[in-house]
Amino acid sequence: MRWIKAEPGDMYVIGENLREQDKNEVLFSHGLSPVEACLRSYRDSQVIQAIEGDDGDPVGITGLTQNYIWLLGTDKLTATKNHRWQLCIHGREWVEYCIDRAGGMIENYVYSENKESIRWLKHLGFNIGEPEPYGVAEKMFCHFWRKA
Repeated sequence: MRWIKAEPGDMYVIGENLREQDKNEVLFSHGLSPVEACLRSYRDSQVIQAIEGDDGDPVGITGLTQNYIWLLGTDKLTATKNHRWQLCIHGREWVEYCIDRAGGMIENYVYSENKESIRWLKHLGFNIGEPEPYGVAEKMFCHFWRKA
């Protein structure tokens, strides 16, 4: 798995193959389809990276919009032990880079039912708040944040 420069075409590949938990999250938070969410995230981010799987296919995108960090992925993003390990290693580096770019604190919201993402965020050192209504659907989301 490699972290590479994101290209507009990657947004369609990832959006059309977005994992179920990410589909729910973008629908409940912003009322967007998977492809719309990927394209808007690409357009609005000051910093963005694509994640390429071992087979060369795009498996995820991640970015920073103001001080909001985000990640959208396909099922291939965490499909293998190697991908999960690399996501943890490179994820830590990415978070540190984003904290530096944001000037101190990064944050966002995660759907409270997205247990895999919450576990990963904790591993990366994020604080996780209690579930609260959030987004266009007012579903339960947890605020997460990390400071320098």
